Amino acid sequence: MDKLEGRTPDIRREDPFELEATRLGIPRENWEVPTVREMIDAHVSLREAHDKFSRLSLRNLPDQEWAFTETKVEAAKHPPQEGLPPNPDLRESSEVVQLMLAASMEAARGGLKGGPTQASYIQNKLNSALPRYGLAVVNESPPVPGVKLPPTQ
Repeated sequence: MDKLEGRTPDIRREDPFELEATRLGIPRENWEVPTVREMIDAHVSLREAHDKFSRLSLRNLPDQEWAFTETKVEAAKHPPQEGLPPNPDLRESSEVVQLMLAASMEAARGGLKGGPTQASYIQNKLNSALPRYGLAVVNESPPVPGVKLPPTQ
């Protein structure tokens, strides 16, 4: 008797390409257009990188000191700038990258779902990430004539 008899077949894992193309609202008939396919593949790569850094930022990394063992002497030669926070640890760095990738995914989406890119979402993600480096995104003027950005808080 076959060991698998009576078991339900393995559920097929979702194809990342199909998932992302569907999220972006791209009609299936356009998936094979070379430029569209390349754009969807780039979005898949962005999402995978975002997810990896997101998992790292959520983990307790007791082994993170190994990354700095050879650089502590070098870091001592270049102390942090006055008024700026010290260099983030691996968990904090992963969180910063995850936030910046979230902003990048929104920028890359570029209105594909029929709506405009959400500048406030991008600003929120970047302003969550950048203060660790003494930086912030502010609205001084619209980047494109005729485009009005939400006011800073």
